[in-house]
Amino acid sequence: MNITHAHYQHTGGTKDYDLYLLHNESMRKSILIKRWGKVGTVGQTLVEIIEGNKAANKYHFECDKRSKKGYRVSRNDSLTDDGVAISDLPRVLGTTVFTKAATHIQTVFHGDMGEGSNVEAKEFATPVIEEIIERPEEYGTW
Repeated sequence: MNITHAHYQHTGGTKDYDLYLLHNESMRKSILIKRWGKVGTVGQTLVEIIEGNKAANKYHFECDKRSKKGYRVSRNDSLTDDGVAISDLPRVLGTTVFTKAATHIQTVFHGDMGEGSNVEAKEFATPVIEEIIERPEEYGTW
């Protein structure tokens, strides 16, 4: 699996935009994930499955479009087959983006996942609360 990622920040410093391209060479399919919003928020996510060789062109088109709309590239990375496994995707993409894209990832990369593998969003979406803070009964009453 190949992953290309570009992180953009708006020149005003209040918005950011992420583009991820996950490419499955063996199935000739790709996933383009767009995530945007105000800095420090979850924002919105859009996931597209792209067939054939159009994915790289679409990714570069989206990168150019961001540059023309006042965004600057703040990070640009690329990972290849040796760099990332399916199980690493929640860490690489971030839990929120991975959760929104998990169904599409399973569809496109199912052939690479092996027998019995099942990537589900619910595995990563449920927060773990380790400690419950007890507050007095009058807490929050002003």
